[in-house]
Amino acid sequence: MKSAHAHRLTLLASILLTLPLAHPRAEDTVVFRKAVTDAATVTENGRIREDSYKQIILAKGGVEIPIKRELVVSAKFEAMPADMESVPELMDGEQWDDAMKALGKSKALADKVDPLQSKPILQYVFFSLGELQRRKGEGKTAAETYKKLLAFDPTTRFYFDANLGVARALEDSGELAAALDQYKTAYADFKGKIAESGAAAPAVALAGFGVLRVQVLTALRLNDPAKAKGVIDASDAKLEEMMNEVKQLGPLAITNDDVRVAAKEVRALIWRGQGKWKELVDFLDKQILESQQKNQKQRLEQLYGQRADAQFELKVWNAAVLDYLRLALVYEPAGEMGAKANLRAGICFINMKGADWKERAQKHLAQAQKLNVEPWSKQASDEFKKLQAEASAAPATPAAAPAKPAAAGK
Repeated sequence: MKSAHAHRLTLLASILLTLPLAHPRAEDTVVFRKAVTDAATVTENGRIREDSYKQIILAKGGVEIPIKRELVVSAKFEAMPADMESVPELMDGEQWDDAMKALGKSKALADKVDPLQSKPILQYVFFSLGELQRRKGEGKTAAETYKKLLAFDPTTRFYFDANLGVARALEDSGELAAALDQYKTAYADFKGKIAESGAAAPAVALAGFGVLRVQVLTALRLNDPAKAKGVIDASDAKLEEMMNEVKQLGPLAITNDDVRVAAKEVRALIWRGQGKWKELVDFLDKQILESQQKNQKQRLEQLYGQRADAQFELKVWNAAVLDYLRLALVYEPAGEMGAKANLRAGICFINMKGADWKERAQKHLAQAQKLNVEPWSKQASDEFKKLQAEASAAPATPAAAPAKPAAAGK
């Protein structure tokens, strides 16, 4: 007969055998290259102990592995909510409400986990929220959100992106002087950080092109043509200098897609300031095709607007109106873009004199006035009044003579 002790052991063993096997705790995953120019990648799993603009430190088997930030291809946190993964796609589709809900769920989860796990989640939430606000056109709010992220974690992995985000948000809001100061500060700051983080290289280039872009934008708004021309011509020379600096910054800057786009944006603005409209249209045609292939909706909106303006200056009314209508009807922008697109669509119809041109022109001029954004709404009002005055001054069409009555008996 089994003893009581042996019986208890047998019972305990049977209970343990019926329990589900415990799954090992999921780990964080880092994919990286051993050298910047390597095509091959390495994947390591463990616990991410540091995630800064300088490096990732991955704890694995009691050993801490430092990985330079410029070598990191991707880093996935086990604690990262699944909702966060959908945010970039939702923003690309301009599904702002759904993106906000996903960010809200992620923030709620971050409040429930330990600090080591919550910090990376909150970094992503702050940065994604700033991006969402900026892309929605809430520039001032976005700038403050980026600043909150930098205050929350001064060494955040998003350090370079957040500082550039502040500048771009100010630029998008029309605060060009403040944006220029921010780009200049970021440019100097990033150059000083290259020694500690190779990831600063493309950020230096982006800040440098940001300085040039804002300088040209400011010149385009000047009422002094001679002064504007001086700034634009100087920027043309500086663009070549900046392109040479990119080469010196190395492969991370040279191969960066955002850097290439930033350089092209400056080139397009300079051609605009120099009145090289034909060169600009040819250039924008290529950029639009590339952005269509990549489904870059927000960039396409900007490119269509630039091409419409160039065609407008060339007085190619039928081509200009197509892009302005694309902006006014498909993208439905509010604010300055919407008012300008509707105003100029109206002017195109006036010059084309096609079927129903007057009704079409009046419709878009009225919409430009309704958006109430100067100087476009005032110009639309003037054009609308001009149309009405022309209609009033036009001689009345003589009425047709009444038909003679048929002769009796016929």
